[in-house]
Amino acid sequence: MIRLARSSILVSIIFLVVFTAAKAQTRQRDNRSHTASISGRVTIGGKSAANARVVLDAGNVQIGRFGLSLVFDGTNMGGDHVVLTDADGRYRLTNLLEGHYELRVMLKAYIAEKEQWTGDNYLVRSISLDEGEKMNDVDFSLVRGGVITGRVTGDDGRPVISGRVLLQIVYEDGRKDPYYGGVSSQMFETDDCGVYRIYGLRAGRYLVSAGGEGGFDFLGLSGGKHTRTWHPDTDDENQAKIIEVKEGAEVTGVDIRFGLAKKTSEASGRVTDDATGQPMC
Repeated sequence: MIRLARSSILVSIIFLVVFTAAKAQTRQRDNRSHTASISGRVTIGGKSAANARVVLDAGNVQIGRFGLSLVFDGTNMGGDHVVLTDADGRYRLTNLLEGHYELRVMLKAYIAEKEQWTGDNYLVRSISLDEGEKMNDVDFSLVRGGVITGRVTGDDGRPVISGRVLLQIVYEDGRKDPYYGGVSSQMFETDDCGVYRIYGLRAGRYLVSAGGEGGFDFLGLSGGKHTRTWHPDTDDENQAKIIEVKEGAEVTGVDIRFGLAKKTSEASGRVTDDATGQPMC
């Protein structure tokens, strides 16, 4: 609970800083001319993406040389400018002030066609506009992301409700990293039937686990009373089954049942007195 309170305070402080900075920036630029513009095209698998929602947010906080922006699920923050693409997938945002912006395509099940180091799944572009600048051909090439879905149950076979699921990326050289992407934190939580569905994934290899403390200690959330277990039924990460995800494909049946983890090693022996060779009591 202490961690939750501290995290909540931190989020509130950041929210206040972002909101205050954005308002101050807006007031400063009210008298400037709205003459800049941004245009481009959104495609899915090379075909036009009609009626795709394109959002432009202003007022990002600049800390040193890094920009900071926050978008919270279920809120109406941002969205200073919103347009829909036409039948050819083209969009145009006009009457813009000079400044720093964040441009996003709101298609949650899709990812950038080519892997990027920033916001693969969120499809975000950082934009800096000068007064009167016409920035054209800011295009987004998308593909449909993959899906992993399954069910988490307790040792009694009943569904684990609101359980947290952890996803790991497995690289070709065997390295593993926690997956921090995703379009919503809610998709890592099981529903009332114990079912989870993680979507918007780039094609690749993944591990799925639940329980324990493994990566769930965020804003006070943890794996609860269950020992961390990897799909299908092991508490040893090295014995976990690798899930192959292909572009636009759905992998089902990636289930986890607590209490069925197999022993992967066992040790036995006898303790004796060195002088007599007799067993120690």
